[in-house]
Amino acid sequence: MKTYEQLALLLADAGVTTVFGVMGDGNMHWVAAYREQPGCRWLPAWHEAGAVWMADGFAAATGDVGVATVTMGPGLAQSLAALTSAVRARRPLLLITAELPASVPSQAQYAHQSDWVTASGARYVFVPSASELPAALNSALRSARAGDVTVLGVDLDTFLAPAGIGIPTGDPAATADPAVTARPARTVNPAELAEAADALNSAAAPLFVIGHGVLQGDCLDVALQLGRRVGAVFATTLGGRAALPDEPFDLGVVGMMADPASRAISRRADVVLVLGAALDRYNTDSCDFARHAHVIRVDIRPPDELWSPSERTTWVTGDVHEVIPALAKQARAATGLRTAEVHAELVAERARQDALADGRPADGANPWAMVAALDAALPTDAYVVVGIGHFWYFVAPHLRPATDRRFHFASGFALIGQALPVAVGAAAAIGDQRTVVAIEGDGSLPMNVQELQAAVRHGVDLLLIVMNNQAYGSEYHKLALADLDVAGSEFDSVPFDVVEISKAMGASARRARDPDQLRTALHELLPLHGVRVIDAEISRSTMSEVYERQHGHRSSD
Repeated sequence: MKTYEQLALLLADAGVTTVFGVMGDGNMHWVAAYREQPGCRWLPAWHEAGAVWMADGFAAATGDVGVATVTMGPGLAQSLAALTSAVRARRPLLLITAELPASVPSQAQYAHQSDWVTASGARYVFVPSASELPAALNSALRSARAGDVTVLGVDLDTFLAPAGIGIPTGDPAATADPAVTARPARTVNPAELAEAADALNSAAAPLFVIGHGVLQGDCLDVALQLGRRVGAVFATTLGGRAALPDEPFDLGVVGMMADPASRAISRRADVVLVLGAALDRYNTDSCDFARHAHVIRVDIRPPDELWSPSERTTWVTGDVHEVIPALAKQARAATGLRTAEVHAELVAERARQDALADGRPADGANPWAMVAALDAALPTDAYVVVGIGHFWYFVAPHLRPATDRRFHFASGFALIGQALPVAVGAAAAIGDQRTVVAIEGDGSLPMNVQELQAAVRHGVDLLLIVMNNQAYGSEYHKLALADLDVAGSEFDSVPFDVVEISKAMGASARRARDPDQLRTALHELLPLHGVRVIDAEISRSTMSEVYERQHGHRSSD
């Protein structure tokens, strides 16, 4: 047996059923062997970054490690942007590549790969010999499953050498690598818990921020029960967007995307309990959110890995599914912010947002009206992947939670162009269990449009909605506000025809120039299987409310 055959067997034995990637000299042998393993799928991408993003989407959809492979040197280089975005999202992801030895003269594909990987924030595990492969793979899988993106670099000559005896996959010694970053089990500190409970019980106006960790920890119901008992209103990060489909005191997304009522109510909060959520400059609205409140942060990560916008912060380190019930045992009932007046503010805000869809811009469909049509038509259990760009300021706050709707905001590293390949990976994981929908902008789509054909080739079920204003929307508005020429941000001279390109790649495609046409297209395409695309043409001049608040109104429109 050769080492490349052993790697294929080890992956199959470790429960890795799907690998995404692009073939090259550094991985073709073991990929060929892996494809022959029972129950194992090889799903190739057209670009290395696409392969990593597919693994990212697969990991997010399953909660298990996503595995991708690229060849060494240039293949790894092509994947670095996607690798960085996975690191920022703390996705359980493993990337397998090869490594060339340094030589004189050097080989064309040689590079200091560990430096690249370290710069991305991922962990690099080098495998210099066949005998070290089993333990190294175990180590890499463990760290990836712990949320630390890991790259396994195997010496190229080792792949073709006879397999080493190594350590069997199930041997505990194989996992005794001190560099593995799986977090040790930690008992919640009683003093931290008591301080948090005291702060919560003394709150006159509590606010709970629900993050992805609450959904992942399967403790949403107990978190909502606790909040309602102490009189809290709720808000979510983007990662927790799916949490509150039926909550009457839902403030929506926190931070820069927060609506006017949410911002006003949040400022009244005197205690803010942050559950399983990352806080950053974006979701604290440049550090303004909760700046004057007493913040309680509950997270599995220790305080030195976290940040708070408030000088008054209580840190509770532990799993949310353990901390929340412990807090509930000490919580006292109160009215807090759950009053008729606050509810009336939220109802009025919902009506104001609904009215945004009534406008009729002269240069295309109203983006809010298009999102409202989409919101009404999508299944309540849809799995929605949303890319990043100006368009997402219409989609993220206004595509609302439904009974079982799930969201994946493909925005790690604030990098555009991720949504399509991420959604392909999610669709490969989900199959026909849910409708997988990707929402992307027309400026972002061309970066990875080739993966549309990969989706067709692999037979996944996927609906792609392209919010198309024939421009880089963010740059268009910023240039206009600065009284600079916007022509460089526009695509009018040679339009990118989403429908024709999609059809050429084997997808079904429709064009929608207004909400009625969008509803018709959705009615036609949603019942179908395979890859479907809707080119949703929207107004370029319409500025999102986030941009209006941050940058001011355009006087020329």
